[in-house]
Amino acid sequence: MSERPAVPNGSWLLLIHQIPPKPDYLRVKIGRRLQRVGAVAVKSSVYALPDGDQPLEDFQWIRREIIDGGGDATICRASLVDGLTDDQLRDTFREARDADYAEVAATARELEAASSAESDDSSTRRTEDDVARLRKRFAAIAAIDFFDATRRAEAHDAIERLAVASPARAMVTAGMGKPRDAAAD
Repeated sequence: MSERPAVPNGSWLLLIHQIPPKPDYLRVKIGRRLQRVGAVAVKSSVYALPDGDQPLEDFQWIRREIIDGGGDATICRASLVDGLTDDQLRDTFREARDADYAEVAATARELEAASSAESDDSSTRRTEDDVARLRKRFAAIAAIDFFDATRRAEAHDAIERLAVASPARAMVTAGMGKPRDAAAD
């Protein structure tokens, strides 16, 4: 698992950038990179990450891309003094990750509902592939969940329900009947 910065003494890393309006793809590319590393917007061109070695390296790579694309960027260490508080910024991080986890949980529930209607071998393999893809997405979100978002368990449980449903369907399809309830033994 990646480093989980604790924001000692309210220290944050800020990336302040100015990206040229053209080419359009640069803004999209940088936006996706910022999202991938878990940065949240403080203002339209100011992004924050908790202070730490990995977040600093992430911002340095993004800064280089902005400059290579003809823009300008600065990284600074900052403490919030007035206006936005540390707790509010932490909540912004949690809200962003909660939205990511909610998306994963919703996808897992949709796949579980759709797969319960199907019972052939190809749908079982497809479900196993879906579970693997969702677990990978979950791990990527967890790596940037710096402040323990509340919907993490919900997403994890939804993926595990989908994973359990897949072997149970496979047993029924193979003519083995419904799996026995362990509590019935």
